Amino acid sequence: MDVITTHDNADFDGLSAMIAAARIYPNAVMVLEPPMTPAVRDFLALHKDRFQPKRPVDIALNDIEKLVVVDGRRTSRLRSIAPLLRHIRANPGAVEVHLYDHRPAAVDDLHGEVEVIEKVGACTTLLVEMLRFADFQLDEVEATALAVGIYLDTGSLTWPSTHSRDIDAVGWLMGQGASLRVVGRYVRAALTVSQRHIEAKIIEGLESHWSGGVELALSVAQLDHGTAGLAELV
Repeated sequence: MDVITTHDNADFDGLSAMIAAARIYPNAVMVLEPPMTPAVRDFLALHKDRFQPKRPVDIALNDIEKLVVVDGRRTSRLRSIAPLLRHIRANPGAVEVHLYDHRPAAVDDLHGEVEVIEKVGACTTLLVEMLRFADFQLDEVEATALAVGIYLDTGSLTWPSTHSRDIDAVGWLMGQGASLRVVGRYVRAALTVSQRHIEAKIIEGLESHWSGGVELALSVAQLDHGTAGLAELV
């Protein structure tokens, strides 16, 4: 069995990179552990007939021959598959590890036989380039899901981390049938009442400081309860 997974509290770039990887690794099973961002949860609920990730507890460690990790290789952000990582460390060579990521290196990074680590705005872009090079054909749902991942991880292609490769990837996905109308629903998702309350707290507590010619904006907000989608809000 081959397994595809992403970092804890999966965001849409993680999910869309998993969907792309599932085309590249057709015999692999997607594995995802809650919690996840609201956009990911809603998408999977809407398309449960197409995408049904298993939970880590449903996978027998001894059956795994290949582990594919997308959009995150830090072991501290892969706690949901900690038993699998311990199994890999205890049995060198038993599991082949493939990594796809666009984040900076860290001291607790997982390493593998295949490592595609490049500085682009979204990890999904790396997988889209592989699909495009291999002349894969996507349907509208797949192409749209991949486009959403790129849009959300690049601030709709406006953040400084956005690369021209992200834009090229979106262009190819549109040619594959990606619906910008659907993408817009996820990009312009309305905040919940709880999120708006927290947003107000963050803005009210905002303080600016200058350090070494750089302006730093800091805010501390104490919450009375957990709130879904906090990462996207911040």
